[in-house]
Amino acid sequence: MNISSSLVVDFKEFSAKTTLFAALSAEYPDRSWRRIDAVAAVSSFGTVLGDVAARCVDELMAEGCAPEVIFGYCSAAGLALHIAAGLEGRGLRRPPVILVEPSWLTPDLVRRDVDALAGADPGTYQGPLDLGSILPELRGPLENKLRDEGVEAEEIELCVDIMSERLRAWFTFLAVAEAADVPADVVPAGMILADDGVRFPHPTWPQASVRIEYLAGRSGELLGRPGIMEALEGLWQSALERSGDAAIH
Repeated sequence: MNISSSLVVDFKEFSAKTTLFAALSAEYPDRSWRRIDAVAAVSSFGTVLGDVAARCVDELMAEGCAPEVIFGYCSAAGLALHIAAGLEGRGLRRPPVILVEPSWLTPDLVRRDVDALAGADPGTYQGPLDLGSILPELRGPLENKLRDEGVEAEEIELCVDIMSERLRAWFTFLAVAEAADVPADVVPAGMILADDGVRFPHPTWPQASVRIEYLAGRSGELLGRPGIMEALEGLWQSALERSGDAAIH
């Protein structure tokens, strides 16, 4: 097994300025990096997060990859923790997990995501969380946005169909993540949060059990900000030292 690699569980977001995987692999180009796109994993492996994690572990083991550390981002944090537990369940050492701005989903948070994509005020969408309700809710706002951007009328429907497939995958992932339990026995080695208090450690973890680095800024906007890579490296080095591994290289 190759234990010199690091695993990032995040999203290949086409609209994001950067991603956790992009930031880490650019900062440490000589390290071996493996990425799991949480949305793609759910699309490929099912709608129960524990089962999805088990399939991800199958792939890692087939590749001979036992990551020395796992980084999880935003609402992919739960999948990162399940993968760590799954590796231990296969008889491997559980790698330390470092979370960046983890989000613990609730139905209201998923509805807020609908509002944000629709350009509506928070609390506007109060409907159910099934795709048959969410996607029609978003179609009109997407058409209006493309129209305002000057997209030709005959191209709007095709563009919305393409965007809808990505949204279908995204909201399927959100529903799966919202329904899943967080592994109670997998407590991350460290966590980075914005200092606005919007995001927080999972309430099932013992108080003060997680080393937290707070950075100035708004939740959801820390990637790419000054200080985040230094904070990540500090958490990473501390996690490796506690687990008896060598320094970052």
